[in-house]
Amino acid sequence: LNALEIVAQNSSSLAPNIEYLLGAENGPRKYLLIALNAAELRSVGGLPGSYGTLTVDNGKISVEDFLSLQATERLVPNEEENIDTTTIAPGLTDEEQILFGRRVVNVPAETATNPQFSRFAESFSYLYTLRGHGDVDGVVAMDLVFFESILAITGSITTSAGIEVNSENASQLLLHDSYAYMKNAEQDAFFSEVANTCFDSFFSNLNGKTVLQLFKSIWYTRYTRHLQTWFPNDELEQAFLGLGFGGEIAGTEEEPYLGVFVNDDTWSKVSWYLDINTTIGEGVEKPDGSKEYLVTTTISNHLYTDEANELRDYVTGFNWRKRSRTDMLDWVFIYAPLGGSITFHEEDAYFTPLDKTRAGFNGIEEVEGMNKASHLGHEVWFAEVQIFGGETVTLTYTVTTSPKQQYELSLQQTPTATTW
Repeated sequence: LNALEIVAQNSSSLAPNIEYLLGAENGPRKYLLIALNAAELRSVGGLPGSYGTLTVDNGKISVEDFLSLQATERLVPNEEENIDTTTIAPGLTDEEQILFGRRVVNVPAETATNPQFSRFAESFSYLYTLRGHGDVDGVVAMDLVFFESILAITGSITTSAGIEVNSENASQLLLHDSYAYMKNAEQDAFFSEVANTCFDSFFSNLNGKTVLQLFKSIWYTRYTRHLQTWFPNDELEQAFLGLGFGGEIAGTEEEPYLGVFVNDDTWSKVSWYLDINTTIGEGVEKPDGSKEYLVTTTISNHLYTDEANELRDYVTGFNWRKRSRTDMLDWVFIYAPLGGSITFHEEDAYFTPLDKTRAGFNGIEEVEGMNKASHLGHEVWFAEVQIFGGETVTLTYTVTTSPKQQYELSLQQTPTATTW
């Protein structure tokens, strides 16, 4: 289906809510904008490193300045203040505790470890409201691919420090150079200024042409987590899900998806050097109608010693389990398609023992290698791997789909900061 056909199919649920969306019905609308930072990878696309708000009042749009999550006060009290996590957004499930730990609902930076975008958005916005910032009518999260789409429309911008940022260099400047050459406060200010200037430029020149340009530029990034939305209004939520911007764990038994999601645990900005590749072989049909696919996922570390020695600890990471300056620690979550399963053949990796990470914390026993769990009806395999600079983790496994399968197996994977 082309873009217009898909929009038309979802117009029945979107059109009746346009006035609500634009603040022309029952007062203005306030949307939380979140910039995802792929230099510190999370399942939804990156650390929610900064946030701002967009207010729409009867079609008039205003954007408040983006603030760094690190530079502002925590959205929730410290853990020692004994937050009752059973009341958080709206509560920690047993499945979430096993896979992500309880911080996934009470620490803003960790809410993005859950690959179900609606759950991340619900949790983050709840914490935002909990701190007295008021309710929001939706959440829009974007990464640098989306920012580059805006810059391609508005043209380059120049910061107060004289740095030109455009659609060709934004990722390099914001996710690599700023961490390599700027102090923390300078980096936060740089990112906020770029985000604010970018949005101010776009919305001040908003018209039918620029909206169409933006729509065209992001349309083919649907389902890739570069732009994701969530609305507590169910009709709006369903409409944007239908358009492909909902950021949900994809797939049905009839249309199977394999999910490969990665979270940095190096406590760093080192994910710029991370590369994830998944190859899916040809499906082999079984007598019951299901299919088997041989899959290989590789995770590579492109940070080498000479460069690592030039970088600050803030970039290379503070995790006490690091075995060298180039070492990365990453949680890997592999989701079988609904109604399907995964069988592992090769696990060429160094696994961080779970008793040193989340075994007791999550209430699960230590298992060497990949561990089996479940989430939202999916069989899930997960573990933490460590990767020296120049090395690659290789996971080889067979994915079996549901007998109800009607389409070939597709892939949904956490997008990385750059392509190596």
